[in-house]
Amino acid sequence: LFNDNVFFLGDKLSAIIDFTFACNDMLAYDVAICLNAWCFEPDHSFNVTKARAFLNAYGRVRKLSEAEDAALPLLARGAA
Repeated sequence: LFNDNVFFLGDKLSAIIDFTFACNDMLAYDVAICLNAWCFEPDHSFNVTKARAFLNAYGRVRKLSEAEDAALPLLARGAA
């Protein structure tokens, strides 16, 4: 989910588009894409607070397996 595919009206979510390439087998790859798209600051530093918030929220809906969690750094590099 790239940030240019998410639209807001004011501070309210209004639309999410472009699910064409959303994963349906390696779901952790989509998580890695989101971390790359949403958790870096304009100065290119990684915002750990945003990443933890995202992973905690995702985990309330679907827990990552141990293997997925371990693979996230590699998947994030591949998704960059």
